[in-house]
Amino acid sequence: MTAINLITKKAYSDIEKIANKMPDDIKQKISSELSQIAQKAAYMSEYLDMRNGHGCGDQGHKASAKSAYSVFLKVRKALGFYQHPNINI
Repeated sequence: MTAINLITKKAYSDIEKIANKMPDDIKQKISSELSQIAQKAAYMSEYLDMRNGHGCGDQGHKASAKSAYSVFLKVRKALGFYQHPNINI
């Protein structure tokens, strides 16, 4: 079981115990991986919602990708990232 799987399957109340046992470099690595997962999950969730008829029917790739990118930017900002990659849609 990877460290990511271990942490994501634990209750929020267990996170302090887990973090207290980890070396700092492992905490940083896991934090970075979880941040990347959160960004990609937000993008993909919004994209798939739009393609699944969120609103009124399948919104198509272009509209779905634009909406997903908007959500992606909000998640990046919430995570403290203020530089945003550009995408070509």
